[in-house]
Amino acid sequence: MKQIGLSTCAVLVLGVGAIVGCGSGGASNTRSAASTPGSGVVTGGTAPGSGGRIRIVYDEVGVKPENLEAFRILKQSGGLERVVAWMNDRINLPKDITVKVTDNVAPGVEDASFGVDGETVWEPAFFLTETLQAARKLVPQVKTAGKVPSMLSEADFTPEAVFVGGTEFIFGHEMGHMVQRVLNIPVLTFEEYQADGFAAFVTLNNPSSGYKPAVQAAALFEELSGGRAPTVGDYSSDHPIIQTRVYNFLCLAAGTDPEKLRGPLIDSGFVPEGRALFCPLQWGQLNHGWWRVLEPHLSPSGKSASAAAMKQAEENYNRRMAEFAEDLKKVQEKSAGPRR
Repeated sequence: MKQIGLSTCAVLVLGVGAIVGCGSGGASNTRSAASTPGSGVVTGGTAPGSGGRIRIVYDEVGVKPENLEAFRILKQSGGLERVVAWMNDRINLPKDITVKVTDNVAPGVEDASFGVDGETVWEPAFFLTETLQAARKLVPQVKTAGKVPSMLSEADFTPEAVFVGGTEFIFGHEMGHMVQRVLNIPVLTFEEYQADGFAAFVTLNNPSSGYKPAVQAAALFEELSGGRAPTVGDYSSDHPIIQTRVYNFLCLAAGTDPEKLRGPLIDSGFVPEGRALFCPLQWGQLNHGWWRVLEPHLSPSGKSASAAAMKQAEENYNRRMAEFAEDLKKVQEKSAGPRR
């Protein structure tokens, strides 16, 4: 397992080695993007004439034998295609972006990353194998300990589902780096934090994925942290401490539907009450914020497809702001106690 949080290669990376996000979201494993027979290339989305496109290249010839199993599971699952189709159907990129799933990576690429060429997202097959092995170790441990969140079915928490969903979520993080650079979107926090936010945004907004990727990602991150105390390297990393990421993912998922997910995530103890107060607002802020910055870059068909979601995001943001103000007032009054 690579050191959490720090990257020595000259690329933008998730930077967690075998620590990955996860979650198939209960979606089916059918392709959500069209493929070109015999070409090894998959292009998501269907809107023509909308600028640059994201395409996926599955380079099986460039994959080492020991990594073929993970490569083929991912290729058949459609995990990457779910993200690509959602983005291609909405976002007007100024140039084409190629996703390469292969062992024949550029020098210095150690895990999933957005390349310094500004045009390539790398999904190394050896990294896929690390992720699959981690999922196969994790799942039985979590089930034995009874720590599977109740909203996840047996099918949602198999090693293969965790692996595919984990790769989907990690891919969403790299798409966050890509849109920030390619669309020149302002970075208003540390870039790795913002890329984590985009991974949540692009999966939680995708009906084919839903809230489950964020929840499953949190479970896998927590388990693979090993329960150890953070080190100097963790604290000084450009990435959030892994334990912080766990609670961020859970909080954002809970914030999408506080009534439905309170029992499975908050009452069950996965999210502390002190943090739960902020979750609806934090999801509202993230969701509304990303729609706002992406709005100038939406294709004509993307604007039409996203109009209802954007309106709902704005209304939800305003409602959560008002609710948070009232909730915070109650908390402050309660903590202040009787006046002397």
